[in-house]
Amino acid sequence: MNRKNKKDKSDRKIQSDPPTPIRPWMKDPQGNNIYIKREDEYGFMRGFPVSGSKVRIAQKLMEDCMSAGCDTVVAAGSPQSNMCSAIAYFAQKNGLSSYIVEVVRSRSEHKTLNHRLAEEFGAVYYYCYRYETAKIIKGLIRGLREEKRHPYLVYGDPYGKGNRDIIMQPYMEVYEEILQQQRDLGLHFDYIFIGAGTGVSMAGLVAAAGGAVDRIIGICIAHDAERTLIDVQNCLLQKNLFINDRNIHLSEEALVGGYGHTSKEIIQLIEEVFQKTGVRLDPVYTGKVFYGMKKYIKDKNIRNANILFIHTGGLANYFDYAIENGLYTRDILWRKGVSCADLYRSFAEEQKEAA
Repeated sequence: MNRKNKKDKSDRKIQSDPPTPIRPWMKDPQGNNIYIKREDEYGFMRGFPVSGSKVRIAQKLMEDCMSAGCDTVVAAGSPQSNMCSAIAYFAQKNGLSSYIVEVVRSRSEHKTLNHRLAEEFGAVYYYCYRYETAKIIKGLIRGLREEKRHPYLVYGDPYGKGNRDIIMQPYMEVYEEILQQQRDLGLHFDYIFIGAGTGVSMAGLVAAAGGAVDRIIGICIAHDAERTLIDVQNCLLQKNLFINDRNIHLSEEALVGGYGHTSKEIIQLIEEVFQKTGVRLDPVYTGKVFYGMKKYIKDKNIRNANILFIHTGGLANYFDYAIENGLYTRDILWRKGVSCADLYRSFAEEQKEAA
């Protein structure tokens, strides 16, 4: 159990943040008008050294953590996890300790920018392979409690299946933002595309959309559509919602082996988008989503529609990709007097000027 003292969740203060902008982005060969919602600017707009959709979610989790009287935050994720760096930042900002269980494929993986950011924010790291994750988390939580600490487990339980009602809430709010922005722009989005990894952000949109759920398309970036559909439905059950499977639309076109895997075609598309629009997509999340969106539009023969692409962030993962492909040299990470947070801010400033 995460809570030292159980409290009514309705008593939590939920921060009100400015909506992220929606901007015209491009017109495709089928005559579709593609708009972009700049969730990648969320957080950076207020000067944070982290940004993107996971910052929205991390804020909500941190509010829940503090309302529960916890003093330590425990998160788990891959080396590319945007959530882990965001959680570490908000823990430091609010005077809490943070621990991260990093799930690795090998013990020799390079430290990612997200990893370095979290370390800079004071996170203590533990490492494991995927099959060890729950065991390591249970041991860490037990040890912290023996030290008379009051740990808060970000995903609610060692298996990553808890707190879904909290994690969904930010994207229920995003959907309300989109509705208002449609009115302000004087248009209607026929399709809304978002990445579906754990399925939580997509579930938030679906939960808020009600009868308009058919226009939300999730692009699978981690698991196949069958597994992702189960994850989305389990999230919706947290809100006592049932939506017929036929009305939840998922595409596997960009799966290419699952989380963290990409393809030559996706990399080429990331470069093409950057050259044409100045917007950076990353090969872990948003590049795959954009690729999957293009394939979906073509396969479904969608024409002359208004389409919204939700750019959820992933700037740190673009940076890792750029280093691996020689666009930057690895010594940029050790420049004297330059922190990873400063480095991130400089990239975010460039990104903000695009599109």
